[in-house]
Amino acid sequence: MSNQSADFVASVGNNTAGSVRYVRLTATYYDGLGEVLGTTSAYTQHDTLIPGQVSPFKISRASPAGFASYTLAVEYSAATSSPVPPLPVLSYRTWIATPGGLWVAGELRNTTATNVKSVKIILTLYNQAGTVINVHYAYSAIDILLPAQKAPFRTSVSSGPTDYVTLTLSTDARSTTDVPPNLRTISLNSHTDHLGWLHFAGMVQNLGAAPVANEDVVVTLYDATGTLVNCATDPTDPSTI
Repeated sequence: MSNQSADFVASVGNNTAGSVRYVRLTATYYDGLGEVLGTTSAYTQHDTLIPGQVSPFKISRASPAGFASYTLAVEYSAATSSPVPPLPVLSYRTWIATPGGLWVAGELRNTTATNVKSVKIILTLYNQAGTVINVHYAYSAIDILLPAQKAPFRTSVSSGPTDYVTLTLSTDARSTTDVPPNLRTISLNSHTDHLGWLHFAGMVQNLGAAPVANEDVVVTLYDATGTLVNCATDPTDPSTI
């Protein structure tokens, strides 16, 4: 990490014998005389770390006037339950676009035996030396995943360095007894406009017994090999069906 930057980005590993959670990093800033200028805290991107697991973190703050050095302190709590194992990212692609900076789109699968929800995808960028230069996260386009179900994700990194050499994608998720609503798309059609943009239109039918609200339609595009190319979401209109 560079002590000239307003952002501290790095990673921390769990070197204990058990799982830990709520790992908090606190940066304390000092002037040239060793006087405290202030503190800032942030949590690791992964909520729970099993033994040996590493998680990136990012502490953001404008450098205080007179800033000369800093220290980092780590706090954590013992985890009372095991986290959902990492979900595999089946494929992903990256591209640079303006505006928006670096874009990443990919697809993951729920390989557990239970439903999972709130799947967080953590993107870590590294330089040639293997040092973390930026951290970002997004959530899968589908909130609740059944066992073996796939879900796409897409995000952009519009702030901080993007001149990476390597990147990693890791996941956090929660087991749940919730089940997704019983919906289906009908009358789906697509067209490409004069600018080359691809458009999809159709309807969503609620096959369940109760109304549902704030649902998104998820479109995932694949190439001839079945590899994800891109994805997009759009809310239903009306929002309650």
